[in-house]
Amino acid sequence: MSSKGVVQYYFAYRKRIQTYGGFAIIIAIALVTYLVWQTGGIKFVYSHSMYLPVLAAGLIFGLPGGVLFAALAGVALGPWMPIDTSTGELQEPVNWMYRTAYFVLIGGLSGLVNDSFIRYIEYLRWLGRHDLKTKLPNRKLLFEDIDALNSNGFRHRTRGNRCLLMVVSIDNVKQLQGAFGFRVIDQIIKVYSKLLQQHFGKTATLYRTDSNQIAVLKNSCAEDSYTAQKDVIVLLKSTVSFGSYAVYVSTHAGAITISSAHETPETYLQQAEIALAHAYATQQDCVRYSSAIELTAQRSITLLGDLQDALRAKHLTMHYQPKIDLKSNSVCGVEALIRWKHPMYGDIPPSDFIPQAEQSTLILQVTEYVISQVTQQIMDWKAQGVEVPVAINISSHDLMAKGFGAKLLAELERCEIAGKMIEIELTEGSLINDFTHTQIELLRLSKAKIIISVDDFGTGYSSLQYLHRLPISVIKIDRSFIRNLPNGNGGRYIVDAAVTLAKNMGIETLAEGVETPEANAYLRKIGCDSVQGFYYSEALPADKFVEWYRNYEPVAAH
Repeated sequence: MSSKGVVQYYFAYRKRIQTYGGFAIIIAIALVTYLVWQTGGIKFVYSHSMYLPVLAAGLIFGLPGGVLFAALAGVALGPWMPIDTSTGELQEPVNWMYRTAYFVLIGGLSGLVNDSFIRYIEYLRWLGRHDLKTKLPNRKLLFEDIDALNSNGFRHRTRGNRCLLMVVSIDNVKQLQGAFGFRVIDQIIKVYSKLLQQHFGKTATLYRTDSNQIAVLKNSCAEDSYTAQKDVIVLLKSTVSFGSYAVYVSTHAGAITISSAHETPETYLQQAEIALAHAYATQQDCVRYSSAIELTAQRSITLLGDLQDALRAKHLTMHYQPKIDLKSNSVCGVEALIRWKHPMYGDIPPSDFIPQAEQSTLILQVTEYVISQVTQQIMDWKAQGVEVPVAINISSHDLMAKGFGAKLLAELERCEIAGKMIEIELTEGSLINDFTHTQIELLRLSKAKIIISVDDFGTGYSSLQYLHRLPISVIKIDRSFIRNLPNGNGGRYIVDAAVTLAKNMGIETLAEGVETPEANAYLRKIGCDSVQGFYYSEALPADKFVEWYRNYEPVAAH
């Protein structure tokens, strides 16, 4: 057995070792005493054999046990043991007292060594099960506690009782660390753990399961588990003081009810973290785990792998939705929209895979694929006598990628496509990510006559302060404001303001999601420049668009 195995065995069976060891030491002391008597008395060398049980006592029982058994050994070879059994001469008191003191010293030193060793091992065991900075139990101890529940707790629970495992994550870690340094997360974890422990008392145990994550294991009945979730969210909504600053912390939580011993501890934590990820993705405070959520998470992950394969095999296709100029009623461009027909799941809308791709570098490959497909399509249409500008959607990751603008311009030059044939659509949020870099890239593209537009205007961050500093040619008013036109004062006022603002700044406006003649007429009336939507056409495959384009008859103004 290895030294590690010996240590593990000792701590696992420590009580048993001490019980049997105590009997063995007493027997050893008795045997040494008998040996000394039988060999002629204390003056012979056999008395030194007593050091063995004295040392063993210290190593097994520590300082108190070593001293106690050493004193017992001293008494065993004490005043009653003669110097020589043949003559019956007894020892001088100083002789056996000195020997006893020496036994006590050896047993005590042996016990000190054992106690120091045990304290060190216990400290290492503590380190392995706790977070050093916050002193909270860690993931390993959480697994052990859940395993203990699985082994013992549920056998004795009444029907309907549960344990609740919640995982709470700090989401805005990078922003907090960028502003206040790395210590801020430890401070937040300490504050949160104190609040939660004060609230739940002895009914819950807290763990730090990750650098930005706290787990709560609560002994909870089924009927109050929902209340416990709400309590955690309410407690963590408060701001945290860091130095002289009040810090806002963004948190989400995932929860799972542990009601049986059917799963491993790792599985329970994994399921709680799946619920946590779903809460973050759907912007909910807290989500309770269900198998449906896990299937959704698995599907999202597997879709990314399938998406990479689909890009390599060129299984994704482009559809094109016409844009109509309201003054001339002519087609003024198209928007390229990606489509994916999955061999297992069928048609997958972009909303099911683009957001996931944007959370990884895969979005760069998607954009590269779209650009190559669009440039090829522009050349094919030109050969067929169809020349319309094509808009492509660009994410903030694309814009921030090194050399994106240069690669786009190089592709246009290779295909001999004029810059005015390409429009790039950016969301409002992407405009404020590293504004200086964004400004340089957009100015470079604008000089090549590429059209720059802001997509979903009015739904994201306020980009008004940036519009006059960037080469924006078009703002696209989001469909959520267009849907009920000309009814619905809220949406109508926003559309009116957006059109007026754009006119005053010399920027064109395009309304998305136009589906009724009434909405189309109202947008023409207030001076909106162009529109797109089902009122004119849905997004069409390339060949279907050519057919639609050639048969298109301008809609009369109402």
